[in-house]
Amino acid sequence: MGRISMFILCGFILISILFHGHASTSSTQEKKDMITSQKQQTLNYLKRLLRKRSVETTTDEFPWHVFIPLLRCSGVLIHSRFVITSASCLSRSPSNLPPSALLVRVGNHHFNLEAPGEDTIPVLHVLTFPNHNSKASIGNIAVLYLARELIRAGILRRSPDQFLRLPRGYGSLLKLGLKAKVVGWGHSGTASPLSTLHYDSATISSLQLCNSSYKGEPLNGDLLCVHNASSSLCSVDGGSPVIAQDEDGSWILLGVFAWGKTCEVFPKPVIFTRINPSVIRWLKKLFRVKGTFMISCQFF
Repeated sequence: MGRISMFILCGFILISILFHGHASTSSTQEKKDMITSQKQQTLNYLKRLLRKRSVETTTDEFPWHVFIPLLRCSGVLIHSRFVITSASCLSRSPSNLPPSALLVRVGNHHFNLEAPGEDTIPVLHVLTFPNHNSKASIGNIAVLYLARELIRAGILRRSPDQFLRLPRGYGSLLKLGLKAKVVGWGHSGTASPLSTLHYDSATISSLQLCNSSYKGEPLNGDLLCVHNASSSLCSVDGGSPVIAQDEDGSWILLGVFAWGKTCEVFPKPVIFTRINPSVIRWLKKLFRVKGTFMISCQFF
């Protein structure tokens, strides 16, 4: 926290110098505009410093992580045609937008550059968790059913874990203090996201911690409080996953980013929608036994 405090002090000293340097020639409104602009510039500078604490992933590290360019959201593959993201991401698209206008990029490390081995696939259907209630922060989960299976995602073919796993024994893995990671390009916390995929280390914390940080906001048992006490979470996108490793080393999806203040100068916990038994039961209705997915008409 000492280093961050130093950055803040330096930033406001800079603002003060610039402000007084122009005081004799500027009108009152010009002074207000100038100090507002310089505060924003200082805040952006501090956020760039904070983002350096996020860790760049290796190319093959999280091959199931995908990007939805139109929405600037992340998602995760749980099957070659199914992507989980947050329902709140879909609210960013026009209401009359057909699902096929949404594209999902698979195997990309850079969010704004294409590279060999990537695959870009249109969406065939969009499904929102039936109990989703944005005002009550319930069920902020959506599934994108892709128009086809992957055909040239070389990164996936090289990886032993092609798809992110869902919780099996939910209660046995998820517990307070569990070490986790949050993955993304950082579109949530800043207008200048990271150019490559990054992750932040985090801990599953109690909802009481988030209650104290977001007083008056609705919090319930469908949510996870994710926190890093020493560093803000700057890699978060809408739809970013929070993941943890199972006993065999496989990555498990614990939740999907819902809301919260990310990449803050003073670290705050962030809220994720947990992949709870109700969500898993809903997902099971979308596939047959042994992992072969099917379409259920009531969800389309």
